[in-house]
Amino acid sequence: MKQQQRTQVSRGAWITSLAVFCVLLVFLAIACVSSAKDTLAQQTVVPPPPVVSVPPESPPAISLPPESLSPGSESSADSSQTSGETSVPPVDEPVFRTPFVDETILGTYRQNGVNLRVSQIAREEQNMFVCEFFLDSPELLRTALAGGKITGRQYTSKIARSVGAVLAVNGDFCGYRTNGIIIREGEVLRDSPADWDLLYIDRDGDLRYGVSDAFDAEQLAADGVRQSWCFGPLLVADGKKVEEMNRPGLSPRQREPRTAIGQLGPLHYLLFVVDAVRADNEVIGGMTFSTLADTLVELGCVTAYNLDGGGSTTLYFNGEVINEPCVNGERPVSDIIYLR
Repeated sequence: MKQQQRTQVSRGAWITSLAVFCVLLVFLAIACVSSAKDTLAQQTVVPPPPVVSVPPESPPAISLPPESLSPGSESSADSSQTSGETSVPPVDEPVFRTPFVDETILGTYRQNGVNLRVSQIAREEQNMFVCEFFLDSPELLRTALAGGKITGRQYTSKIARSVGAVLAVNGDFCGYRTNGIIIREGEVLRDSPADWDLLYIDRDGDLRYGVSDAFDAEQLAADGVRQSWCFGPLLVADGKKVEEMNRPGLSPRQREPRTAIGQLGPLHYLLFVVDAVRADNEVIGGMTFSTLADTLVELGCVTAYNLDGGGSTTLYFNGEVINEPCVNGERPVSDIIYLR
């Protein structure tokens, strides 16, 4: 009996000890977990780096130059714009030549695709006018006939006012002769044999030249030529003075008032006028063809051509004649070159 009681007491003590041990393990686990939480809270958690997926067969990106883009395609710069934005390419501002020391600017005009500067140069006995201009297109260099007819006669200023010109000079007096190729505003007005120099403006706005008999008027018009003149001589070619000038019937050594047209670059031109005075059978001022050519080279012309001169030389600008025609006023002419 006593042995049975001792066995029960021993078992109860063992169970009690086991219960106490389990309780101690629970408290110890709770303490460990709390300690771990405190440690983690004090540390800075750094997220892992992002994973980038690159297709193994992806080709490298290629930047194509603008000229290699197919028609209608857009560059990456254009595609990044919002729908309300418009890409406008930069436009080079026209640059006029640097004026000479003895040159005075008389006025400028910029409107309707025309950018014009008019200046005056006074050298000893010579009184010169330089009308330098840029055009947005060749069609803006215009011509007009007196009364709309090749045989008409009117003052340069009157023709200029009738077409609303801001600037005008006399042309080649095509109504005074019956020869040569005359194309005005794209229409062939005359096509007859002539060994005079021909000047015309091609569809790109470049001044072209040659002896009139070497050309076909209808073909020139079909090729887009809008203006041609048959007078001359040609004064400057490829930026150099023409030494052997073709001047049938014209004196090479006579000084006279002169009117000329020249080109300095793409859609960049000038109209040139030099005055002269006749007194007691003596000419004061004016130029020979040789001096005229030298002056136009000095002004930067790559091509230049002589128009009708003498008493016909007239320069109209901003509503009035600004040079001094040598015949005590204007001479009636058949045609003008003008800007508006």
